[in-house]
Amino acid sequence: MNKIKTILIPILAITLVIASGSNSFAHWYGYPYGSSLSMFGLYYPSFGILYFGLF
Repeated sequence: MNKIKTILIPILAITLVIASGSNSFAHWYGYPYGSSLSMFGLYYPSFGILYFGLF
């Protein structure tokens, strides 16, 4: 589990920075990836933002 968090957290952090800096990124890329990530509670496309569901 620690290895998973070590890999996911930097990726999510980078994605969060990109998404927060560009609403178009969150809109266009959020929905296709959102469906696969939503089961982990990491992404809510309706808000257009990423958040850390692991914590």
